[in-house]
Amino acid sequence: MCLYVEYGSHGGSQERRSSAKKRSAMPLLNIVLAATGLALGARDISCPQDAPALVFSDQHDGDFKSVEIKSGMLTIKPYNNTESWLIQAGPLSKGCAATLNFSVPGKPNPPPVPLLFTIGVLQFFGDAPVPPPSGDNWTPIGVFTDPSGTIGGKTQPLNTWFGLGKLAA
Repeated sequence: MCLYVEYGSHGGSQERRSSAKKRSAMPLLNIVLAATGLALGARDISCPQDAPALVFSDQHDGDFKSVEIKSGMLTIKPYNNTESWLIQAGPLSKGCAATLNFSVPGKPNPPPVPLLFTIGVLQFFGDAPVPPPSGDNWTPIGVFTDPSGTIGGKTQPLNTWFGLGKLAA
């Protein structure tokens, strides 16, 4: 299952915020978005087994990556720059995650340990519930954590990649 995260303003009651926290299947996204003053709720949707190569903005490196899913396997490579490297990982777990090893030829400054990459979607909804993502009302997101605890807490987000809503060429 892939995490589906809904977010909106904190305009609701304390009870509503509490229930939103209970529904959250991924506390690390609460950490990522809590600083922005957004309330969260979550529900599961199917993790994609196939998806075209999408462009993601890498918040840590300040560049772009192409992420493609074929038969549950990830292919990640740089996008729109001069780097030349390739990461293949998977299969995606039931939680829509895979361990990525960035120590590949051509990848500058890789993390010292493999990282867990969890894929989900963010969707604005205001104060009303929304259907599963469709059209232009959602944003794919990837969140990185270090399950080994070497470079951060085991569930602490280390980096986020935000989908830009366009196909990689």
